[in-house]
Amino acid sequence: MVTANVLYLSQHDTLDAIRSYMRTLPVGTQLWLVAPILSRTFDSLVNLKLLKRAADAAALDLRLVSLRGPVRLLSREADIPTYLFLPLGLVSTTKRTLRGSMTERQYQVSERRARFYADKPLVRGFSAATLTLAATVLVIAIVGMAAAVFVPSATINLRPVTARVAGYFPVQADTRFQEPDLERLVIPARSLELVVDGHGDIATTGRSDIPDGVAEGSVVFTNKTGDEVAIPVGTIVRTAGEVPARFRTTETVSVAGGEGNTVRAAVVSVDPGPSGNVDAQTIKEVEGVLGTQVIVDNDAPTGGGSLRSVATVGFDDFNRLRTQLSNQLRQQAFDSINANLAESEYVPPSTVEVQILSQTGDQVVDQQAERLGMTMKLRVRAMAVDVESLRLIAKAFLEHQAGGTGEVILDSVDVQLSGEVRTVGTALEFGAQASGELGPRIDVEAVRQEIQRKTPDEAAQLLSEEYQLAAPTEIILEPDWWPFLPIIDQRLKIFVLAPKP
Repeated sequence: MVTANVLYLSQHDTLDAIRSYMRTLPVGTQLWLVAPILSRTFDSLVNLKLLKRAADAAALDLRLVSLRGPVRLLSREADIPTYLFLPLGLVSTTKRTLRGSMTERQYQVSERRARFYADKPLVRGFSAATLTLAATVLVIAIVGMAAAVFVPSATINLRPVTARVAGYFPVQADTRFQEPDLERLVIPARSLELVVDGHGDIATTGRSDIPDGVAEGSVVFTNKTGDEVAIPVGTIVRTAGEVPARFRTTETVSVAGGEGNTVRAAVVSVDPGPSGNVDAQTIKEVEGVLGTQVIVDNDAPTGGGSLRSVATVGFDDFNRLRTQLSNQLRQQAFDSINANLAESEYVPPSTVEVQILSQTGDQVVDQQAERLGMTMKLRVRAMAVDVESLRLIAKAFLEHQAGGTGEVILDSVDVQLSGEVRTVGTALEFGAQASGELGPRIDVEAVRQEIQRKTPDEAAQLLSEEYQLAAPTEIILEPDWWPFLPIIDQRLKIFVLAPKP
């Protein structure tokens, strides 16, 4: 079984005396040092490490008891287990004080008390058990007092009888103002500007017919000379007229010598499309020097030239893509602007100005293309206004309009800005339609002073007698079993709200 040794120290005990005492204890002893509040021996990390080293050298299990937080922190850093109070199981353990260089404080007590406190040296006139119990009671009392002050919190919602009031007034948003001017009806504003760019594309909707297949047929060459005439592949023949249809031979042929001899050759149209489909007896001309040696004719029509329908870029495609990309970039700019607005800021749509700085399409009108792409850059300018300032302005206006006979409840104020904006110097002027609930003036601080320390029922009764309320007072107490309202102002919140619909 481990032997526990509890040593009560005085403020006069020295480090050397404590270390000397350690060397007298049996190996494996659990030594509890109870440090007095006024002792400065344990204020040094060096001293604590020396104690730890001496305890390790003597093979002791060293523990330290101190009411002082800094001492306990240093002890932990020195690797000495530390405690706020002596464990209850050691209260009856034999306790000692150092002798010799240390002061042993003993006091005379009655014989009966001496028997009760046998082997329990007294410290400053009280036993260790009494001091431990007193300290415990003191801590509990302090915790209880702190709980009574800081733990409870309450929210009081007052809903007085009100009347709905409304009015129209001009309000200016000015970037030079940091706070609302209730008399001049000016609210703070912030100019915003953002340049964004992007690319978009769409499928084209235009259609055009283009030449596709070539026309095919044959022609007959007739010799005009007495010599043999060779007609090479690729010889060009054509119809007459301002826009002739041209054909080329697809094979090499020769016409025998002698005027009137003939030879047939296959031809295809040079250009694809139906323009190569010609009637019989219409191909009459041979291009080049061969035209002086032979004559040409087609005894049958040519055929096979065709058209193919393809997608092309139309004006509507340009307009549609321009609108689509502009809206896309505009929304991108708005999202970026809104992400950087303060919680109380709002951008009236009427202040938004969008300017297209550049746009470039990758196709032209009537060009054959399946898709049309466009790159665009635009600039968005807008003005952010402070909504809370606007509501304060509206509240002040409605109260002034009512002749100062009451107070408009702020959370009931609704403000709508008109779409028309007028520039006035460095400010923008809007028309504003405001409405709100007008009720009696309630001094929240006075209410707080009246109901502190009262029970919820007492507070509700008092408030119902002093004010004309549209609904019973709402009291939310945390924890709900706490009997009284908080005594700390910050823990007692009071709100004057509009009646529920």
